[in-house]
This record gives sequence, structure tokens and C-alpha cells, in this order.
Amino acid sequence: MGEAGGRGSGIEPEGGGAGPEQTSLRRVGGAALEIVGEPRDEGRGLLLRGELDLACAALLERRLERLLDDGAERIVLEMSEVTFMDSTGLRTLLVGAERCRAAGGELLLGEVSRQVERLLEISGAAGELRRVEAEAED
Repeated sequence: MGEAGGRGSGIEPEGGGAGPEQTSLRRVGGAALEIVGEPRDEGRGLLLRGELDLACAALLERRLERLLDDGAERIVLEMSEVTFMDSTGLRTLLVGAERCRAAGGELLLGEVSRQVERLLEISGAAGELRRVEAEAED
């Protein structure tokens, strides 16, 4: 299977019956990001599992672009199973939210893991990304 991310990157796409709503990326060494599409009342949902970092952020970026190209107006990211997120992952969320707004839609965060919550708080980005819970309170 060919490498995604360039020669020697150690990143390979996983295949094998995942279906059109599931995308995963495996990094040699075991760390991975898996993105699973799931319908939600609030909009198009994506469940993220694993690590959202420099090696995997482009996968989420491409998935968000595809949803916007398909006309999605609201995208909800369920991040309760994200075990690690670095500044590249955070940037991907912020850029994704901006692209959604520019297209007349919005990107919302559903439940997030403790690690993601901490990064959002420390970085000051918590106020930049809307939450599903905040929507329900309005």
C-alpha cells in the first residue's frame, strides 16, 4: 500500500471494508486518527478517535472540505475519544471553523476529551469554538 504524506513519512492510509463514512489513518508505530461519520440532530457529525496531530491533521482538514463541498451547513465534531491533540490539530479546528463560517455554516464541538479541553483552555481557543451545549442554552 502506498504512503500518504510523502516518502518516508511513516503514514499509511488504512483500508479494508471501512465503508464510505469511515476514514482512518495509521501511523507506523501505532498512533492513529480515525474519523467516522455519524448522523446527528445538530448537523453532520464526525466522531474522532485517536491522535489529532501534525501527522494526521490533514486527514480531518480534507474531510471537513468534503463535507462543505457536499453542502453541509453544520458540522459537529465529537472528540471525546481524542487521546492527544497538538497545536497543529488545534489550528485545524480553528481554520475549519473559519471555513465553515465563510461558507455560511458552522463547526461545533460536541463532547471533548479532558486532554482536548485542557489544550483549548490553555491556548485561549475555548472561546473561539462553539460547543453543542452552548447552542442548546441559546
